[in-house]
Order: sequence, then C-alpha cells, then structure tokens
Amino acid sequence: IDGALSGTWAGNIPFSGDTKVMGARLEQATDHMGEGSVMHSWATYSGLLTAAEITSKFEALPDVSTGGGDGEVDLLNGLVALWNFDDGTFNDSVGGFNGEERGAAPIGFTDGPGGYGSALALDGVDQFVEITGGAAEDLTFEGGSMTLSAWFRVGAFDKGWQALIAKGEGDRWRVHRRGGDGSGLAHAGGVGEGPAGADISLGEWHHLVAVTDGDAVEFGTRLYVDGEIYSENAATPSLGENGKRVMIGGNPDTGNRTWNGDIDDIALWDRALSGAEVASLLADGPIGFSPILLDFGGTEGSGAGASPSPWVTIDSLTEDEPVDLGGGVTLTALDDGYTPNNPAPPNEGAEYAGIMVPQEARNDYLFKNTDTAGTEARMQITGLPAGTYDVTVFEGRTTDASQFAKIWAGDGNEPDAENTGTFAGDHATVTVTVGEGETLWYKHLEDNSGGISGMIIQMAGGSAGGISAVTLQDGNITIEYTGTLKSSATVNGEFSAVDGASSPYSVAADQDQAFFIAE
Repeated sequence: IDGALSGTWAGNIPFSGDTKVMGARLEQATDHMGEGSVMHSWATYSGLLTAAEITSKFEALPDVSTGGGDGEVDLLNGLVALWNFDDGTFNDSVGGFNGEERGAAPIGFTDGPGGYGSALALDGVDQFVEITGGAAEDLTFEGGSMTLSAWFRVGAFDKGWQALIAKGEGDRWRVHRRGGDGSGLAHAGGVGEGPAGADISLGEWHHLVAVTDGDAVEFGTRLYVDGEIYSENAATPSLGENGKRVMIGGNPDTGNRTWNGDIDDIALWDRALSGAEVASLLADGPIGFSPILLDFGGTEGSGAGASPSPWVTIDSLTEDEPVDLGGGVTLTALDDGYTPNNPAPPNEGAEYAGIMVPQEARNDYLFKNTDTAGTEARMQITGLPAGTYDVTVFEGRTTDASQFAKIWAGDGNEPDAENTGTFAGDHATVTVTVGEGETLWYKHLEDNSGGISGMIIQMAGGSAGGISAVTLQDGNITIEYTGTLKSSATVNGEFSAVDGASSPYSVAADQDQAFFIAE
C-alpha cells in the first residue's frame, strides 16, 4: 500500500501461466472500496516485481485528489495536432497540419502497437515527413508550454542525435537520440536536454511523452518513456521560433539525423499535460474524438425514457434553439414540429457500428409533425473537429417499412437524393469528411411513418470501445463502457460477449468472480 509492504494475503484468484502482480491506486471515500470510491489506474505485470520496483512504480504515479486538479483528464483540451497514419496518409486529423513525404523512396506503413492501426516505417536513409500544412510558426509554442506524445520503435541507432520529431535546434523543441553513443533518448524544449536515461531497447514499441512547462512549476522539461519519468531538466524553458517546418523523422536545422524505425500516433498540445493526463495516454489507448451518442425521443410526451450516460437524450427539438452535445459541439433544428413517438418498440438493445445501443434509444423516435411524404426535417451539427466521420442513424420501430435521409458536410454539398438507404427498424452509416469550421448536415425525408431514433457520430473506422468507469452503486458494481462488454472467469482466460449487456452494466457484488473488458 502506497509503495510499502502492508502484509500478505493468500487470495482465491485463479491464475495460469506466468504469475501476475496486480496493483491499483485508490481514492477512498468513507470506506475501503466503499460507496463513492474511485479507481484511478490499474496495471498488470508479467512476472514477479521486486519490492524496489513496486516502490518505484508507486513514486511514478501521478498525484490524484478529489476535486480535480492534477487528477482531471481532458485530452482534447489544447490538442492542436494528431497524426495517426491510419488512413495511409500523413494528414493531421485535428488541426490541418498535413505532411508530405520526403526521401528517395516512398515511405511505407507497418502495423502500429496493438489497437493503434498503421504506423510510419522510416528506412533511416533519407526518409522523413515535413509538415507543410499551416504556418511554420503555428507549431512553435513560442514562450509557452507544450506536450508531445508518440509511439516509436527503434530499428537502429545508427547516427548521432537522430531525430524522432523536431522543430529545430537551440531553443526549439525536439525529441532525438541523446548524442552519438548509447541508446538513450533526449527531449529539448526551450532549454537544453535533460540527463541521459536508460538505454531504449531496439525492435520493441515504446511510448513517450515530452512536456515543456513554460512556468517551470515542478520542472522545466520532462520526458516520460513507457509511463515513467525518464529524464528532466529543472531550468525554466523559453521556446523560440526558427521559421522552419516540423519534421517527423528528421530535424529541420541539421541534416543526416533521419530516424531508423517506426513512429505512430503523434499528438501535440499547446499546454503542459498533468501527471494524470500523461498516465492516461498509455493506459487508455488511442487519442481521438469521443463518439457522440444521441437518443431522440427521450422523456416527454410519447418518449420511452432517457438513455444512460454517455448517451445524450434529446426530448424534442425546437427550431433555431441549439442543443449542447459537449466538447463545443451543438445540434440545431432548422424546422419546427418535432414530436416524440413510440409505437411498436423493439424493447431490446442492439449493436450498431461497434456501439451498444440501449433499448431506451431504440424504443422511441422523433418525427416532424405533420409526417407526410415530401416533408423534410433538417438538423445541423456544428463545432466538430476537422476529420472524417462515420455518421450512423437508426430507427427502432419494428413495423416500419422504409426510412431515408441525406447526410453531408459543408455548404453546397447536399446530395441530389437520399444516401443512407433505408434504415427502418435498423441502422445505416454514411462516411463524411468535415473540413475546418464546416457544418455536418442531416435531412430526414418523411414518408408518413416512423422517424429517427438516434444518431452515432464517431471518427471513421469506428470506436475501439473501452471501459470508462467502474463504480459501486447501491451495493452493486456498475460498469460504464462503449463497444461490446466481454467477461471471463479468469484474468487471462477466454473473454466472451455478455448477453444482453448495455452500458451502464450492473454486477452483483456477491456473484462469482469475473473479469471484464470492452472492445
């Protein structure tokens, strides 16, 4: 407990294969694992940890405390660029800082770390990506703070100071090999490199986070590798401009420093991330846009009830009155007369586009009154980050024969005819690309019956799924998740989908032992 041995326990937890040591750091309320307790992090390690290793891992954990502060995590706040390479391009999915490949041979792609899609594969000869989108000074963070996160795999350390990603030398930021000997990394961000850390193993995926705190509250610059502090510099940094473009796998201020190996999921923030946010980058999977889950119909009139969090339940819509969907995104109806209804409900959930849809969302719908053929019900969604989205619409009514709509992005791009196909009693997904500042449009084509039960908006490719919260409520364990919930009797056993599960899922505290994942 808190990094020190508190006692021993022979618990009845079945294991097979390698021994596992499991540790959790808890924020306690009024009782150990009692009502209101919160689990902040969980890690499983293969093999036995020594006492010194356990103490070291405890000391590396971020400070967490009730009331927010360092314990709050908002990875979309201040995120200015994200290159994940999953679509086989060098485009930024957040801010338009797109890249172009450089080098004699075309840059290839390889599999990234588990769950992260594709990654850059750089040959170490002359290949790198130059960020040509936006202005050169846009990614300088001059005089301020910044954070860089990336996955990387070293093919070889075969040249001095070879660059993983860089804005330049001097008071510009960069992450690179430290020197010409050894296998260590270094981060310089407005101040010189910190001391050398341990050697980085070749041929294996590693995760790094490089932080520059312009206020130098706890440190000036700090480099994390695989979730632990790798090196830091206490001096106050001052980031400067050089008028040059960021390079992935190279350094714009000097040549012959190209990276030999693979790079994936590079993200940049215009602020210093907290310790809890740094920890979540490694624990929670790929950074990205959280799916927007909408339940139309809700609790008013003939609505079938509100869907559980994280679904946003919209009872009805009023013309020109925006509805806040969170994260700066709003939905506004451009027509009046929206009415909830719930005939012939399915009374069960379903999985659409990798998301579990609760029965509350499927059991009712909105239609435009009067629901006559030729009537159109229009909505606009603003505030979405630039990117490519899968927009899924669904209707639960079991007796409907047809339901159609148009979905598009940007002004003047409305399709001539419906582009969903019928989604009566089912769902349909349309993939659209939303440019910077563009609007996502939805036009429902009324046909005398039914309407729209709900909508799912997620980055193209779907949601990876995951467990977002585990709490104790009314004596039961409650699991909030996206995707498909699976369980197993053992931690490393075969996981199978939980029949009829929808989020939040309740587990009786006295039931047989079970382990859960969501994907």
